[in-house]
Amino acid sequence: MSFRHNVTDCLGDILENIADITAYLSDLDRQAFAAERRLERVCTAASRRGNRRRHDDGRISDDVVWKTATEDLPLRDRAVRGALSGRS
Repeated sequence: MSFRHNVTDCLGDILENIADITAYLSDLDRQAFAAERRLERVCTAASRRGNRRRHDDGRISDDVVWKTATEDLPLRDRAVRGALSGRS
């Protein structure tokens, strides 16, 4: 089965998710973010009860995720908006 996605819709979804992430992080400082990530890892590990496979997210440093969310996403937002404006 082949799925065709409308590029404009996909780019709109990206912008929506960037906005959601940005809004969520606006209430967190770096320490709160790190604490939440660690809590998420504990919950993930607890839900696996005995499953020895480690979730890939646990291998990504908090610094990398924080930098991506706070520095890289605004760049992506501008790039996506530019791509959308070029499609008009």
